Amino acid sequence: MAPAAMYHSFGLRLREALGDLDIVDFTDPVDRIKAIKSEEERECIRSVAAMQDQVMARVAEFLRPGLKDFEIAPTRST
Repeated sequence: MAPAAMYHSFGLRLREALGDLDIVDFTDPVDRIKAIKSEEERECIRSVAAMQDQVMARVAEFLRPGLKDFEIAPTRST
């Protein structure tokens, strides 16, 4: 359920701001609707997943014991 992914403090403040209004969890019906993907969307997902596989393979070649996080993180070109 999505409420579990929400920051607790955000949900708490939202409930306080809404006062006595009833809050209805509509996560499951929305998830079912947004989960339907067109063939174009599925192809985009497959393409991105393939790119991610290539990136992770390159990262695995680069990693070695003793590297610090700043040596691994990408730097911004200016």
